[in-house]
Amino acid sequence: MTKIKGRKTFAGGTNKSRVGYFIRRILAFGIDYLIVNRMCVLLTAIVYGFMNHGEVVILNDLSGVSVVQCFIILLTILLFSLFYFVYVPCRVWKGQTLMQHVLQLKVVDDADNDIEVITMIKRFLIGCLLLEGTFYYFTSVLKNVLVLKFLYSNPAMMDWILSGPIVVISVYSLISSLMDKKQSRMLHDRLFHTKVIDIYDGTGTAL
Repeated sequence: MTKIKGRKTFAGGTNKSRVGYFIRRILAFGIDYLIVNRMCVLLTAIVYGFMNHGEVVILNDLSGVSVVQCFIILLTILLFSLFYFVYVPCRVWKGQTLMQHVLQLKVVDDADNDIEVITMIKRFLIGCLLLEGTFYYFTSVLKNVLVLKFLYSNPAMMDWILSGPIVVISVYSLISSLMDKKQSRMLHDRLFHTKVIDIYDGTGTAL
């Protein structure tokens, strides 16, 4: 184990501690995802309504939305995702989203130092959204726009072509994290030399 700011930390740990680490890591991402997903749906409704009737409109899909409006919606979703997954961990809680803060997990570099902003941006944009987009709302909307607006000649096949590699990479990344006994790093962590560590302080009952 290593020491960081006086707390006991680990990325791997014993079997018992590693199970608790993974449970909290999955919970943190799952709840973060739900927060971002719901906020993006709301923002999409507000932005679309503002561009059209001035009312909040919940969209089932973007098939009836113009290309320009689709890209404005995509930009809105991307900016909020960057705010939540990059700005908050860089400026609010160092290395932590809201749920990582609650569940005492932290993203650091290989030397257990705080991550620089540019590294966090590249880690999220390239690693998370582009390579492991199965786990992120923005990527699913982007794929939907590409299929509906530009690859509509055979939507089913185009959706499979776009989704297939992302699903394979995402599954590989998850499996590699489970097999990494020392640092439990996913693909985006390997690419940008980061890791998610457990900073549980020992008070209360940990998973």
